Amino acid sequence: MYSLWFKNSVKDDFLDIQTADLRFVKNSLQEFVSHYSESYENELIKTKLIKKFEDSELYRLKLRRYKMIYEKNGNKITVCSFTDNIQ
Repeated sequence: MYSLWFKNSVKDDFLDIQTADLRFVKNSLQEFVSHYSESYENELIKTKLIKKFEDSELYRLKLRRYKMIYEKNGNKITVCSFTDNIQ
């Protein structure tokens, strides 16, 4: 089973998210981690919800108007960046 971690710099990003959006983001991240596997990630890559950055171990996950950059290390998924795509 995978666990989700956040870099300290990312935690402040969540303070600017409206309550309804924050609920969606939290639910989406919980679903992502609970279903996560290499095959699940590959399916999301095919649908372009996830993009792997070239020459890097970083991935981008789209959540409606938000983008999350993450990296994997064993069974740990670390959120490195979280941004509002509209800003």
